[in-house]
Amino acid sequence: MPDLICYCLRVEKPPIVAAIEAGCASVEDLSACLRVCTGCGGCRPDLEDMLRFYRSESETSVTPLIRPKKAV
Repeated sequence: MPDLICYCLRVEKPPIVAAIEAGCASVEDLSACLRVCTGCGGCRPDLEDMLRFYRSESETSVTPLIRPKKAV
């Protein structure tokens, strides 16, 4: 069973992760997209943790571009 993150609006973890992966970069972005953190605000610390975790994970999973050397 998925984790319930925003109890006021009954928003679970999977749609929040999907929104972060789609480009939401702040709690305000998530609020605009999913309406999380628009009730009591108690989920803000969890949302901030998720943003840090999933944003840093996507940044470290990018393979650096290695350009081939030109033939002389």
